[in-house]
Amino acid sequence: MKFNILFLKTNGGFAKKEKQRIRSTIKSVTNHAAKILDLRRGHLINFTVYPFDKNYIGGLAQAEDFIQISIPQRKKFNEEELKSIIYHEIHHIKKGYFGYAKKRVFLLEALLLEGLATVFALEQVPKYIPKWSKYGKNLIKE
Repeated sequence: MKFNILFLKTNGGFAKKEKQRIRSTIKSVTNHAAKILDLRRGHLINFTVYPFDKNYIGGLAQAEDFIQISIPQRKKFNEEELKSIIYHEIHHIKKGYFGYAKKRVFLLEALLLEGLATVFALEQVPKYIPKWSKYGKNLIKE
């Protein structure tokens, strides 16, 4: 597994120690996910990391070799949340479900692929349960 990690420059940003922690987490999770999902040895994934002012970590598999990660700028981010996002997005890459995919994806297929990626992330990071995987009665009624 090969990867590049690019921290996008913004007015604010991450301290050197935070960048090291983020980079280390991305590397270890990516290598572990690649083994589990049997990604090719030479598979390249480019990560862009963007600091932003929301309260959650976001991820998006843009292409088979590109994952975008947005991390809140605060004193300390949740490392388990970051791990979960990375596992989730790498699962999408393995299944060919990403933003610039060549084939159309229908709603039922999208629901299945999102569910599979969520379950994969939950299996790998059981300490972190993402909001979108909690389906209580109140959420279902909404």
